[in-house]
Amino acid sequence: MAVRGVPLSTELSRKAHGCAETHPVLHFLVALRGLRKAILATWRDPETKALPVIVGVLLLSGTIFYWSVEDWTLIQSLYFSVVTLTTVGYGDLSPTTDFSRIFTIIYILIGVGLLVAFASSIAKHYLSQKVELAGRAREHVSAHTHHGQPPDEGRSQ
Repeated sequence: MAVRGVPLSTELSRKAHGCAETHPVLHFLVALRGLRKAILATWRDPETKALPVIVGVLLLSGTIFYWSVEDWTLIQSLYFSVVTLTTVGYGDLSPTTDFSRIFTIIYILIGVGLLVAFASSIAKHYLSQKVELAGRAREHVSAHTHHGQPPDEGRSQ
């Protein structure tokens, strides 16, 4: 595989030695891995363990409701549930009956708060991972910079 005409192994080797700018896809993949770890950390955290399940049930219930009441496809129903709870609201789909409008009001009032709590928990875990990595990197640089000497020794004045 090549990146801009340069073999990937050469590109990664240059990046490891600071000779080239990092590729945006690499940043994306690293961020995606961090997001996955944050979601798993949210799942393992006793305080937030139920949030992924509750959000899943919320999306499933909205999808089933709109699929059965509005006669939308499952994809349209899931799409509307996600767009509604994330407060994007494109307006391409909307409830057509008073019953589904009342359901949507309740769905939004309950769902937005739960989705925000879930997203906040993921963000908290993601940022704590970043802080931990930065701390380890600082320790690593510090350990290799001073070569076992106290910080003020070995420096010319």
